[in-house]
Amino acid sequence: MILKRPSLIIWDWDNTLVDSRPVVRAALQDVVETAHLPSITMQDVIDVMGTHMGRFWQDNFGNKKTEAVAYYLSRYVAHNGKLELFPETKEVLSWVREQGISQIVVSNKRQDILDEECDRLGLRLYFDQVIGTDERHIAKPTKAFADEIFGDEWPKKAIMIGDGESDMEFAALLKVFGLFVRPGNQPVPFAYDARVPDLNGVFYFLKNHIREV
Repeated sequence: MILKRPSLIIWDWDNTLVDSRPVVRAALQDVVETAHLPSITMQDVIDVMGTHMGRFWQDNFGNKKTEAVAYYLSRYVAHNGKLELFPETKEVLSWVREQGISQIVVSNKRQDILDEECDRLGLRLYFDQVIGTDERHIAKPTKAFADEIFGDEWPKKAIMIGDGESDMEFAALLKVFGLFVRPGNQPVPFAYDARVPDLNGVFYFLKNHIREV
C-alpha cells in the first residue's frame, strides 16, 4: 500500500506506546503457577499481547480459557504498577499532534483498565478517542469493532501502528497503511506495509514519511 500523508494515526496500546511486557509476564506467571503449568516464555507473552484470545489460551486451557483469561485480568490489574512509558512515547505523540494529525488508541484491552492506565500515565490529552473493549468482547480485527468505532465513515488516509497480528489484520480490514512494530526480522504469518523494531523506529519512520501538503 502506498503511504499517503495521514489524517489519522490509529495506535495500538500495549507494547506499542507503553511497555506492558513486565505486567503481562507477571500476570501470566501467576496463571500458570495456579494451573501447575510450565513457566511463561517470551513467546507466550508475545502471543497473548499480539493475538486477541490467542494460541496460548487455547493450547493451555481449551474450553476453560474464558475462566483463565478472567483470572489473568485480575492478576494484570494487581501487577500493572509495573507498566511504563517508552522513552519516546510523549515525544512522538507530541510531534504527531504538532503536524495537525488526529490520533486515537484502539486496543483489545478492557476499557476500564485502558482508561485507568491512560490517565495515570498522562497520555489522555494526545488522543481524540481511547477505545478498548467491553463485556461483549468485540475487538480488533473484526468488522463489528471497526463499524462501532468509525460507523459508515472508515478512515481513508490513516496509519495503523501496532505490534500484533490483530493490529495488522485491522489495518488490512480498514485498507489503511499498517506499520508493524517488532524487533528482529523473524517472519510472521500475516502481512504488513512496513516494519520497524520499536517506538524509536516508529518516530524515525513518521518523521521521514510524513510531509506537509
